[in-house]
Amino acid sequence: MYLNLWQREIESTGDELILSKDIDYSDSKVQIMATIDSFGNLIKSEVIISSGNLNVDRMAIEILEEAAPFAPFDPKMLNEYSILEIIRDWNFSPK
Repeated sequence: MYLNLWQREIESTGDELILSKDIDYSDSKVQIMATIDSFGNLIKSEVIISSGNLNVDRMAIEILEEAAPFAPFDPKMLNEYSILEIIRDWNFSPK
């Protein structure tokens, strides 16, 4: 459930930021790792596999940073995790 909420926040933020930029996304994919603490703070972000387009890679990191902070961990998550490392492929395509 946490990952679904996280992804929706990323997509919502991304839609807004992408509209404000003039970048050619031409079907790009970048793999990003986000490290989040139990309070929902983004403590680290990095490109794991580049899209080959520096502007797209930078945009993915910018979206992640703008979307933070995220929801804090619920009590069940706190019993299991102190941080989360989320690795996801981010797909960009022209609208």
